[in-house]
Amino acid sequence: MLVLAALVCAVVSHLITVIGNVPLNNALAGAEGGDDAAARAAFEPRWNTLHRVRTVLSTASFVLLAAVVL
Repeated sequence: MLVLAALVCAVVSHLITVIGNVPLNNALAGAEGGDDAAARAAFEPRWNTLHRVRTVLSTASFVLLAAVVL
């Protein structure tokens, strides 16, 4: 069960990266001209939230796999 839970955490973390963070990165990179500070201010809160969730899920996956080994 712990291995399955770790796998789920890892897969969800990857999906958040692919579905959430990468499109935000691409949108920010594609923003031409205008106010860079405003673009970043609009981009940053959502990206940081997604990044925190990815970090928690990745850490949980690692801890679960470590628990299996121990």
